Amino acid sequence: MNTSSFAGNVGKDLILSIHTVGVQLGYQFIFWKRLAVDFIMFGPGVGMYNLKAGINTES
Repeated sequence: MNTSSFAGNVGKDLILSIHTVGVQLGYQFIFWKRLAVDFIMFGPGVGMYNLKAGINTES
């Protein structure tokens, strides 16, 4: 990256981590051989997100 005020390299680091756990409670109705209908009544879950971002330069 070269501009009038900086001449060098710019590096970047980006790490995104997503972890989720959940359950669902409901009903499933099977009609004929190939048709199923799902009714989800309740579905709690927990999610954890982690974002690490960094930038560095070399002249």
